[in-house]
Amino acid sequence: MGTMVVSAPLLAAGPPGWVIYGLIGVVTVVGAVVVYPAARDADTTFPDTAPTPVEPCPEPEKKPEPTPPTVDPIPPLPDDQPRTCDCSTEHPDIILCFNLPDFYMYSSTQAAFRVLRDQNQGQTLRMEKTRPAESGPCEGTGTHTSVRSGGEYIASIVCCPCCTDTAGGPALSTKCGIV
Repeated sequence: MGTMVVSAPLLAAGPPGWVIYGLIGVVTVVGAVVVYPAARDADTTFPDTAPTPVEPCPEPEKKPEPTPPTVDPIPPLPDDQPRTCDCSTEHPDIILCFNLPDFYMYSSTQAAFRVLRDQNQGQTLRMEKTRPAESGPCEGTGTHTSVRSGGEYIASIVCCPCCTDTAGGPALSTKCGIV
């Protein structure tokens, strides 16, 4: 019926406007006759939105405590030298993770790339071929990957294998940074 109100100025245009106004009225009535029954017969059932009661979690079965295995002490080395198993003895050619610069904070090239992509929204970034590092703290053992948008250089992702001394012995990992 809104079309009838909007087209009311046609009535002031005289007989040609009256004819157009009449046609608009007929189309509006026919449309209403077709749409109303279809809307009325449409499936208007909605799923039950009432919350279902929450059941408490079942209690886990109590299992008997396992008996700890007996461990034989590690025999001392000859001359009673203490055992040393750390990064410096097991991986002397790998840099210690805490000796890397602070910007080596990502666990992988992909993690660093995601940060670059978030910082450069609206640009289509791509990683170029990863190459061995030719400089930096892990020259020869690390990697260097350029990031570009079109032909424009955006940044480099540099990664180093590194070692961390833990209670369980030396742990190798990779740390990456954006430069």
